[in-house]
Amino acid sequence: MTCISWHFRRHPPLAILALCALLGACSTPPASKRSAESEQCYRQGVMRTCTTAPPSTAGQIAAVHRLSPPPMDRARLLIVRNDWTDASGHATLRLDGKLLQETIPCSVLGVDVRPGQHRLQIDPAGSSTPASIQIGAGELQVWRAQRTREGERRRGFLLTPLDAGDARSLVQECRVLGLIDRSVP
Repeated sequence: MTCISWHFRRHPPLAILALCALLGACSTPPASKRSAESEQCYRQGVMRTCTTAPPSTAGQIAAVHRLSPPPMDRARLLIVRNDWTDASGHATLRLDGKLLQETIPCSVLGVDVRPGQHRLQIDPAGSSTPASIQIGAGELQVWRAQRTREGERRRGFLLTPLDAGDARSLVQECRVLGLIDRSVP
């Protein structure tokens, strides 16, 4: 019998503590490259669709859910993906050709922009081209990302403007993926 096994036989609580420390050190997850991001998931039955996004503050979540207008020197776009037939998969949003966020079902994303002309697109796109948006200072526009109804395939998405009254209940049901500030060039 070795000295170590004899010691642990004589002191069982010490053996348990040593084992816990060893297991705890082994189970510590490695530092992630995406430590500044959090995983956001949508689950329906056994289906699970996840994306990563910077964590939103309580104030950002409340501003999106309330459909709050932006500060007067900015404009705000809300893109909501909420349709009972859309239960899985990702859709990537781009604004003026630059990546905004990968969306999941039942999610909403807010983005503050400079007033003026912008191009909003979603991939995979249905039969639509990027939406050309004209938005003024202090204005809020809500857009809906919805799967196309092209036969059984239903692969792409369409972007359509939504009236704020119609959007309110859709937005409040959804997970907020963020309120991004793209108003600075």
